[in-house]
Amino acid sequence: MNKERLFALIGIIFSFLFLLTISTNFFGFFEFNNLEAFYWFSRLEIWIVLFTIIIYSKYIEKKNLLLWNTNNKGIIFYIISVISIVFMVGILGIGYSLINKYFNISLMGEMYKQQQLIFKNNISILIFTVFTAGITEELIFRGYFMTRLEIITKNKWSIIIISSLLFGLIHLRYGNIMALILPFLIGLVFALYYYKYRNLIVLIISHLIIDFISFN
Repeated sequence: MNKERLFALIGIIFSFLFLLTISTNFFGFFEFNNLEAFYWFSRLEIWIVLFTIIIYSKYIEKKNLLLWNTNNKGIIFYIISVISIVFMVGILGIGYSLINKYFNISLMGEMYKQQQLIFKNNISILIFTVFTAGITEELIFRGYFMTRLEIITKNKWSIIIISSLLFGLIHLRYGNIMALILPFLIGLVFALYYYKYRNLIVLIISHLIIDFISFN
């Protein structure tokens, strides 16, 4: 394995593990008096992960965070793209809910329920969470992971599937193994779009809209 591929692999592994641990307080390094404090701190940690990746890209990989040039096609393209993505994710969400209702499967755990309660009582946490997820997750999972996976694998479907699986796994904290499915499918929609159109702005806007709707 050459140096470029090795650095890309190390970057993906360590940034994902970094996300998985500190964003969920996995090892219990910090004690919080209430869940609101935990959510403020955990969202801030995700920004720290992003800035760490940017520094790693610049000084270790000697590359920009984003390697694919943005494909800009005008306002109509943006509007149609956002509507299409939100619609597709909405269909997935409806199907997900129907499965939950039909099979009486509890897809979301106690943490997700507590999160919803916090958002209802504190709009500032909701807004910070939505913007954090929409911006950082797209820059990390699509902008960074997909471009580095291209360096490693050179295979379209490996790039799309692996990045989507990592995206699903990071959301597993909200429920059980079944809760992996919807984020994974959403990750596929986003990854397919980014691979074809190379436009993160559309995905960030779509992500913001989807999260704002789902968290209310």
